Parts: sequence; C-alpha cells; structure tokens
Amino acid sequence: MVANDDFAHNVCASFSACVADVPALMRQVHCNMQAMLRARGYVLTFTTTDADIAERMHAERAIMTGTHPTRGDVCVFYHATDKLGVGALRTLLQNTVAPRIIIVSTVGPTNFTRREGDPRGVQHFTYKELSVDRAKHSLVPKHILVNAEDHPDRHKYPKLLTSDPMSQYYDFLIGSVVRIERVAGNSEVYNAYRIVCA
Repeated sequence: MVANDDFAHNVCASFSACVADVPALMRQVHCNMQAMLRARGYVLTFTTTDADIAERMHAERAIMTGTHPTRGDVCVFYHATDKLGVGALRTLLQNTVAPRIIIVSTVGPTNFTRREGDPRGVQHFTYKELSVDRAKHSLVPKHILVNAEDHPDRHKYPKLLTSDPMSQYYDFLIGSVVRIERVAGNSEVYNAYRIVCA
C-alpha cells in the first residue's frame, strides 16, 4: 500500500502521524476520492485496489477514472513525491487524454505547475485535504447545485469563490448557482444562495 519509506515519512509529517498509520490514511483518502467523484456526478469506470496503489503511483498511472454525461472523463493520479513539479505534471498529462485530471500529492504543486495545469483542467489536492470527506462533516452545510435560469437576480447573490473548499470538492463551474442549506437551532432549515465566481 505504501509507495516507499520516504513517501510514508512525508505523508506522516504532513499529518503529524506515525508511519504505521499511512496505509489506513491512504485507504481513507482513496475512499474519500471515490465519494467526491460520485458527488460530482461521475460514474467510476476504473478504480485500483488498495494493494495496487503503490505500484500505480510509481508507474505514474491513473488510480481511478470516471465518466460524466456532460463533463467527459476524469483521471485521478496519486503522486509519490512531496511537491508536484512541472516535469511530473507534463508526464501525467501525456499519459491521459481525459479533459479533467485530479492529482493528489503530499504538499501540492509548485506555483508554476499550478499555472501550467489550470488551462488543461488539472485540479490539485493534498492527501491531508482528502483524509476527511468535507461533504459529510457535521459543521459543513449542504451545498446543492440549482438551475441558474430559475434565479433571475443571481447577479445580486453573494459570491462563492472557486477556491472555496466546497466549491473545489464539487468542482462548481463559474456562473453556477448553489443553494446552501443551513440549520438554525435544532431543526429549522433556511436556504442561502451563492453564485460561483473566480
């Protein structure tokens, strides 16, 4: 399950955990990635087993793939080194033709790598970010994508940035309208609307 000792130590350092916890953490990340893709509306077409993750990481092959009726395919890669550099990004881009790519790494990409990947539809997460399913957290309200045409005054709505953690989780597109269901007190639910912008 664990790619190598350096990878295990780097992941442990980012989590403040011990090396023995890395296989369990990687299983949790893998489960949360699957849940995130399903929440985005993707149908998973391939997902590797826990035993094969380390081998596919070293070979820089996709860990899972999925398809979406309107957005096309997505490929997910787990990166074994600390930071994702431009060379590694270019290698991963050559290994796939999917319009959406998700790369998970220990620390994240360098700034130059992020800029190069943005036009190609590359999304970056760290193992630590995916160790918890954000959508299931008790303090996070439900975020539901609604039809923007039903909201003529949407330009007056408060903004939800694409850099917001829940916006990244669901991969909301710019111009989308999102209903946020907040619970007040014990059971009263009220809705707040946001428009997604950069």
